[in-house]
Amino acid sequence: MSDARFIDTGVNYNISREYITPSLSRQYSTVRSFDSGTRKCYLLKSLVPGWKYLIRATFLYGNYDGLNKSVMFDLHNGVNFWKSINISDPVVPVIAEVIMVATANYVNVCLVNTDGGTPFISSLDLRPLQNSLYPLANSTQSLSVVKHLNAGNRYYHNQKAFLDFITYSKLTEDKEMGKYLDMTCETGEYGSREEINLTAVTPVNYSVLEFYWDLSPFDKSFSYWFALHFSEIQLLAQNQSRSFNVTVNDVMVFEKPYSPPYLLIDALYVSIMNAIKGKYQIKRNWAGDPCAPKTYIWDGLTCNYVLSTSPRITALNLASSGLIGDFTTLFSELKALQSLNLSHNDLRGPIPDVLSQLASLIVLDLTGNQLNGTIPDGLLKRSQAGSLTLRFVQCDQKKHKGSTRVIIFLVPVIVIVILVGIVLLLCQLRKRQDLSQAGSKVDLIGLKNRHFTYTELVSITNGFERILGIGGFGITREFLAEAKILARIHHKFLVSIIGYCKDGNCVALVYEYMSEGTLDEHIQGNLTPFTWRQRIRIATESAQGLEYLHKGCNPPLIHRDVKMNNILLNANLEAKIADFGLSKALPSDTQSHITTLVAGTHGYLDPEYHMTSQLTEKSDVYSFGVVLLELITGQKAIIRAPNHGSENTHIVQ
Repeated sequence: MSDARFIDTGVNYNISREYITPSLSRQYSTVRSFDSGTRKCYLLKSLVPGWKYLIRATFLYGNYDGLNKSVMFDLHNGVNFWKSINISDPVVPVIAEVIMVATANYVNVCLVNTDGGTPFISSLDLRPLQNSLYPLANSTQSLSVVKHLNAGNRYYHNQKAFLDFITYSKLTEDKEMGKYLDMTCETGEYGSREEINLTAVTPVNYSVLEFYWDLSPFDKSFSYWFALHFSEIQLLAQNQSRSFNVTVNDVMVFEKPYSPPYLLIDALYVSIMNAIKGKYQIKRNWAGDPCAPKTYIWDGLTCNYVLSTSPRITALNLASSGLIGDFTTLFSELKALQSLNLSHNDLRGPIPDVLSQLASLIVLDLTGNQLNGTIPDGLLKRSQAGSLTLRFVQCDQKKHKGSTRVIIFLVPVIVIVILVGIVLLLCQLRKRQDLSQAGSKVDLIGLKNRHFTYTELVSITNGFERILGIGGFGITREFLAEAKILARIHHKFLVSIIGYCKDGNCVALVYEYMSEGTLDEHIQGNLTPFTWRQRIRIATESAQGLEYLHKGCNPPLIHRDVKMNNILLNANLEAKIADFGLSKALPSDTQSHITTLVAGTHGYLDPEYHMTSQLTEKSDVYSFGVVLLELITGQKAIIRAPNHGSENTHIVQ
């Protein structure tokens, strides 16, 4: 693009022909020179105040004026000094980069004559950045890039990434200080990997790897920030790990040794998620960056935010999302993934073996798809070892016909009937034993989840430091009822079970981590209050979870204890219904109610259910209505009387 729209002074020149080669980038073949005046400025418009931008200016002298002499001048970003440009070699380009936050809808880039020669410029780039990048850049502080260094010992010229035309200098050294590693990798469905991240350096003989940076040419009053990029490019065995300390001027950067995840390359997750979106034609709020900013995180994602790195996707929930087609290997590229829920879709074909390489994966739910073939050995072994919760139950395949399929269907049915008969006989013989010993183990094995010991639970919860609530009904019976229900329900707005504990007298279910606690803690507690938009979203998500219990389950389920304390929030403030210990299933989807003993929480209990003992879906709807009133008003279900002896007031009154 011509720069004539952005400046109205200066003269264009071609560089000397002797410096034009086939490998020379087109941007370096011409310059704009300013031989009169002290300061000449480009005006770059259409910026968005508050957005983060990269400005890159390049300079290649190329003896354009025939004088063949060195040139020095200053570069300013608006009214702020940016960098002194010193050009002594006519064929070596000088690149100046600054990362800034726009304070207006325009910015000036100025060349200032300092009597060191005529200022000139080869090209000027302005590019928006993700606001999550470079957190130290803000409206009062810009970052000027000093150097790009590739530790993989090769020159690299990136022409495809969004930071085009950056030359990474190779690591120069006076002695052998490291050995160099390369990684050969096929291109995925989303395009090629960034080559710069597929090379690395390691110290020789486990010694210290030291980098020296000469700052003598730079202003000592400036602060300097190092952006270090790590990725594990060798697939380590499960009993192996790589960890090391990182220091700058003998000061520890991390509190403990750092271990880079396998091939976790920053910013690739954006391309991966867009490729997944395109393959399955996902229609959600999936636009822009999947994880940033936090308020616009993509639906179904959980991201981990660490100040020194780009966000990492740790959970992906695409349950009941209408995914159709083969099981793509793209999911295996999300290296920080801990939970992957693809249940109740129409995925077909084999399960990709590369999922075994997701070292952080602890939950994989493939229930209700049309997958075939065997479960990959790597996943199966991890599931059997208890390090992976694997759910894999196929959809009903009644539509398939043929004698071969009938035989294949009958054989497992006969086996199941025999096994059921044996189980019933054993249960009859042992019916006088304690209920917790009689049923818990069989039921829990069916969940195929990780078995935690009591000691592990104490350690994980820091001695049960944070208690969300205490139940008021039969512990063992409630536990077994909830285990049976959780074995067959899966929805993005219902909490997922990760494991269980049956250790002596300890009987417990282990749910996914919901870092923001209960809805009650936010509405009634001292935490930051929600905006109206957040409250509406939480109400909608909770309603969808409740609707799934009533309409999506066969037979329908009635929760019986919908309340603020049973709606949990994850790190993205995504609401999920929890605690199914009191839930009841209707005998069939045609029966409107069942008669049962009244159970629930005071203040949320449906008056009609309380009077008639007839439990219906409307009982949950009433309880949810109380939750909505609390969410809107900030009041409790039972409003305590201000004076002793006065009657309390219910929120609906």
